[in-house]
Amino acid sequence: MRLSTAPLRGSLACVYHYENMSVLYGRTADGRIQSKNVLERLWENSTGDRDDECWEIAHAGQKKTGHVRIRLDDKSRMMTHRLAWEAYHAEPIPEGLIVCHRCDNPKCFNPHHLFVGTHKDNTDDMWTKGRGNPPSKLSKEQRVVIASSSLPSKILAAQYGVTSERINQIKRGV
Repeated sequence: MRLSTAPLRGSLACVYHYENMSVLYGRTADGRIQSKNVLERLWENSTGDRDDECWEIAHAGQKKTGHVRIRLDDKSRMMTHRLAWEAYHAEPIPEGLIVCHRCDNPKCFNPHHLFVGTHKDNTDDMWTKGRGNPPSKLSKEQRVVIASSSLPSKILAAQYGVTSERINQIKRGV
């Protein structure tokens, strides 16, 4: 794939997709990012330009999780790593999947550091790398019972001494 010679650093979009993006911000009818300007704005205050390093942007749109959002001209906001993945692959993120970081840096939007997967894939990646919370208070058998239970989360949480959010995570398979 021939990379763009436009003012963008790195290889965020191929020449075909870079040159054929509209000057309007937002998305096309099929959900793809349609603005080259939003990509240029992403680069304006970013650091890093090699494929082996994290590309970060210092931005006021940073969330508590460390992820950074950028404003599209249609006034919607999008996390920069999701924007980068969609621009690089020239397609929307597949339904039911999320964009995960191989580098474990939530500010990074280098498409070479990103992959799509499920929440479970992301959690498995976290545990493989030795990150995450200490071992669960709940045994595997208890988690199986909780996952198949029809009782409300608040009742199960009180019964097992965990939060209702943890019960909901178990029911979702996270």
